[in-house]
Amino acid sequence: LIIGTDDGCIRIYKKEALLHEFTEGNEIQNLVALRTGQFMYSVKNGTIGVFEENVRMWRIKSKARATAMATYDILGCEAKQMIVGWKSGKIDVRDPRTGDVWFRMKMNDFVCGIACNDYRGIGLLDLVIVTADGEIRGYTTPSVNMLTLHNIVDEEMSALLTQKQKLLLELKHYENNIKYNKEILSNTNESNLVQSVPDNVGIIPSNTRLQIGISTSYDSNDMNIDITVSTNNSTTIRAVLIFADQLFKEETLIAHLTKDVSRILIPLKTLKDNAQDIHIKAFVGYPSSVQFHVFELTRQLPKFAMYTIPHNLTGSPKSVCKYRLGTLCSFPTNPTDLNHCSVTY
Repeated sequence: LIIGTDDGCIRIYKKEALLHEFTEGNEIQNLVALRTGQFMYSVKNGTIGVFEENVRMWRIKSKARATAMATYDILGCEAKQMIVGWKSGKIDVRDPRTGDVWFRMKMNDFVCGIACNDYRGIGLLDLVIVTADGEIRGYTTPSVNMLTLHNIVDEEMSALLTQKQKLLLELKHYENNIKYNKEILSNTNESNLVQSVPDNVGIIPSNTRLQIGISTSYDSNDMNIDITVSTNNSTTIRAVLIFADQLFKEETLIAHLTKDVSRILIPLKTLKDNAQDIHIKAFVGYPSSVQFHVFELTRQLPKFAMYTIPHNLTGSPKSVCKYRLGTLCSFPTNPTDLNHCSVTY
């Protein structure tokens, strides 16, 4: 049994036992079974994704909101695809394994329902899509594989060429970084060598590491979760970006420093006591750098991260529970006696 909750949790039960729990940060709106052990879901904030048992295979986020989901072989490739209808009227046909879009359609209004059934009574399933303005469209599985007719080869070639250019540029940066790192190791005056590097070459020592610390700070007035981001050498942090669902108003926090430091502390507050992932990007370089190295890390805020044990307790606790010992001992045999116990808060 798979349940999606209003507070953004997906829970998997077997009879009465809770097997797994995942937090998505917003209201779960759709849950649809795929093949055995897989299901797809959509969230109110525009996120869609696929789980296989307790592992998230992929997820993406859109500005629009997914309003309906189904599985159907609309391309005739003998395997069901994800059919996702959006509030914008767009309909995506996606690969369940990767989330790649194979085909798109456009309706005149937002999609309010997608259903699969034998509507013609001929023993074959049809796909029916309904929009808010009353438009209804029906589709059936074609007899030929439409996926092979689609111009996927050209799209893949274009994507590969773009990726090649990115990798070549990244390789050039790595080669420059290795070159100047070798010069730094053979030169005792590191600062002068760094200043002599061209502005369009972003270099940092090859042993640079980003360190992340998560702790709870507590004082008499406030409580925060402190995210500490630091480097292990003389490099500086120019900016830090933190991405998290429902942790910030716009789901992103940017900390941009006015001075060069190697350590930054970012206080956070959580609205809910759920475990959630935070994605951290830090721009690391030197004070004179124009280009920066981007470090990407993911950490999980544990459940009840906003709570901690106070170091100094003043006075005795005011909350107490008082029980009559005789009543407590007789409770297993006569539960009605519990009405006579005294509980004070």
